[in-house]
Amino acid sequence: MTKILKYLSKEDLQTIEKTIQEEELKTSSEICVSIKYNLPLFDKNIEKYSLKMFKKYRIFDTKKRNGILILFVLKLKKFYILFDEGIYKEISKEYLDSLTSDITREIKEKKLIDGITFTIKKLNKIIEHYFPIEKNDINELKNLRY
Repeated sequence: MTKILKYLSKEDLQTIEKTIQEEELKTSSEICVSIKYNLPLFDKNIEKYSLKMFKKYRIFDTKKRNGILILFVLKLKKFYILFDEGIYKEISKEYLDSLTSDITREIKEKKLIDGITFTIKKLNKIIEHYFPIEKNDINELKNLRY
């Protein structure tokens, strides 16, 4: 956590948490943002590491299988997004991959905190069309992990 605070302040982390909470009020989907300083020495592939975190955080454990993991690796200046199968049933992988490219371009031009909150809002804007908020919706996943 100490190394993360070199990039993001405690207030920034609160802003991320608040952004997720606000966005989840618009959709039944669940967003989990994971912020790591670096990848472990034994696991330098961000895609494979994201899949491990997806399983570890149980992103798949939602009623509609509509969870999203957004992993930011600060030292590498990289991010990776994984969607659960319920989202892939509604939105093509090709479209979601192109969305990732758009987000990459956009966050390069922003401060880190603005890039992270932009990513959350951009993804949610697409997802909420397919997974609108439901009556009695509950938060099924922890929003922010380190």
